[in-house]
Amino acid sequence: MGHGSNDALKTAGILLALLISIGYLNPGSDIPLWVVFYSYLFMALGTLVGGWRVVRTMGKRLTNLRPIDGFCAETAGGSFLLISAIFGIPVSTTHTIVGSITGVGAIKKNKRSKIGCYKKHNLCMAFNHSINWLYSVYNI
Repeated sequence: MGHGSNDALKTAGILLALLISIGYLNPGSDIPLWVVFYSYLFMALGTLVGGWRVVRTMGKRLTNLRPIDGFCAETAGGSFLLISAIFGIPVSTTHTIVGSITGVGAIKKNKRSKIGCYKKHNLCMAFNHSINWLYSVYNI
C-alpha cells in the first residue's frame, strides 16, 4: 500500500495535468477514478514485466537477503512511504527501498554487502538529482 500511494498517484497527477491542459477537465478537478485505476494497473503491469530484474539486483547484488531480511526492509520502507504519503511528502520509492535494504545489509554480522553496487547506485542517484536540480533552477 505504501508503494502505490507514491508512485502510482504521481503518475495519476501527471495524467491529471495532461487532461487539464488539453481541456478535458477543468482546473481544480479531482483525479477521475479511471485515471487512478489505470495508474495502478500499469504500475502493476510494469512491475510484473520488468520488476524481477530490480528485485534480483536489490536482493542479491546489494546484499544477500534472506526472507526475514526482506520482510524487515519492506516493513521499514513501506512504513516510511505510508507515513510520507499521509503527510503529503513526495518521496522516491526506489530510494526509500534501497535505503531500507542498505540498512538491513549494514547491520548483518557477515558483512556480505557489495560496496561497489552501492557506489554505482549512489553515483546514478547523484547524477539524477543534479540533472533534476539544474532543470528546476532553469525553469524557475
